Amino acid sequence: MAYTTWITANPLVNVTQVFGGSHRGKDWNTRDASGVMGDTMVRAIGTGEVVRSEYGTGGNWSWGNFIAIYYPALDRTVLTAHHADRLVKVGDTVEAGTPIGNFGMTGNTTGPHCHEEWHVGRGITNNLVTPDDGFPNIVGRYDIEYGGGETPMPAEYTANILIVVFAENGHTINSPASNDPENYVYFGNKRKFRVKPDDLNKVQEFGSWNYWQDITDVAVLKIFNKDLSELPNV
Repeated sequence: MAYTTWITANPLVNVTQVFGGSHRGKDWNTRDASGVMGDTMVRAIGTGEVVRSEYGTGGNWSWGNFIAIYYPALDRTVLTAHHADRLVKVGDTVEAGTPIGNFGMTGNTTGPHCHEEWHVGRGITNNLVTPDDGFPNIVGRYDIEYGGGETPMPAEYTANILIVVFAENGHTINSPASNDPENYVYFGNKRKFRVKPDDLNKVQEFGSWNYWQDITDVAVLKIFNKDLSELPNV
C-alpha cells in the first residue's frame, strides 16, 4: 500500500519516532532498508503562509533550522525542524509541493531527519495534535505516492474556457485555457503554465520538479473569454 503525501516526493519514508507522550512530533527520513538516504527535500503540504523561518535559540535551540507554515484551510501550523537549509522566509506564500528546505542535522539530533509538529491554530501554539501528513504515526517504512500525481493541470471548467495569448522563445502562441476556483488561468503547449488575470507578470510553470515555480521566459500578452472578448482588468 502506498500513502499519498505532499511533504516529500521520495518514494519511501522511514518513520523513526512517533508523536505522543513527551515527544512533540513525528520524526522521519528517507533512508531505505539498505541504509541509502533518498530525497531530503521537505515540501509544503498546501496553500499556506510562512510564519517562522529561523535558527532556534533559547528554548528552541534543539530545533536547529526550523520552519513553521500556517495552513488556513486546516487551521494548523506545521513546524519542521533540523533543516540543513531554509528556502523560504517569513511572509512567503507556499503551495502544495513548494520546496521549503532539506532535512539535515542542525540542532539536537543524532542523525539526519525531519522533526514534524502540528500546532492547532496560527503559529507555535503548543496545542499539539498528531501530524496528519498522509502516512502513519507508527515506526516503520512506508511506500509513498507523491501528492502532486502525474497531472498538475486541473480539469477544465467548461463554463469558463479561455484563450491565452503568450510569447515563448520569440514566438506568439494562442493556447486554450481554463481557470479554477482560486482564479488561476492554466494554459500551455508542451509546457504547463498558470497565471492570475490581475498579475500577468507572474507566470508559473509546473515542470519535472513537480511543483509550481515562477519563470521569466514566458510572457502573457492577453487573456480572452471563449467569445473572444478580452477579460476585464487585463
